[in-house]
Amino acid sequence: MPATLNTMHEPDAVTAKAAALLKAEYLCGREIAQAVGTLQKTLLESTSGKGVREEAKALEVLLQKLAKIGQHTDAFLHAARKDSLAAVLAAAPPSPLREKALLLASRAAEQQHALKSSLAAAQGLLEKSRGFIEFHVNLLNQTVASDTYAPPGGSGSESELRRGRRMFDANIRNQRR
Repeated sequence: MPATLNTMHEPDAVTAKAAALLKAEYLCGREIAQAVGTLQKTLLESTSGKGVREEAKALEVLLQKLAKIGQHTDAFLHAARKDSLAAVLAAAPPSPLREKALLLASRAAEQQHALKSSLAAAQGLLEKSRGFIEFHVNLLNQTVASDTYAPPGGSGSESELRRGRRMFDANIRNQRR
């Protein structure tokens, strides 16, 4: 997909290629924003984590797609000997396509800023969920029964209780059946 400037004899071809790359990046960014929003909603609504894996996988696929677009953009910029698509567009002669591409570049930059914020918020929610899970796992693994505790349906003899039986062991075994 990357083309060299030697094969692009007209400045409009360079502008068109830069515009196409910007458009692909922008559209992929919109899909990513939707996927991040869905992931955040799932994280907020689901205490069990149901659906989080699927949403995260969908987001991962979109991020891989964006990475491929980035590779094509890097190859194009290398061939154009420019640092950014904005620099390519700035060097292009004035045209309606150039103006549209510059507007799209501005929108894409705004979108990237919003995506960074959304991704940071989603990462915070993931960390909070992970902490919530770790807390409950630690609670289940480390809580020792008191002297007065007897598991449901158990005899609750004093010798059983002094062995350090975990408070929730019996309840977990009963729920798995």
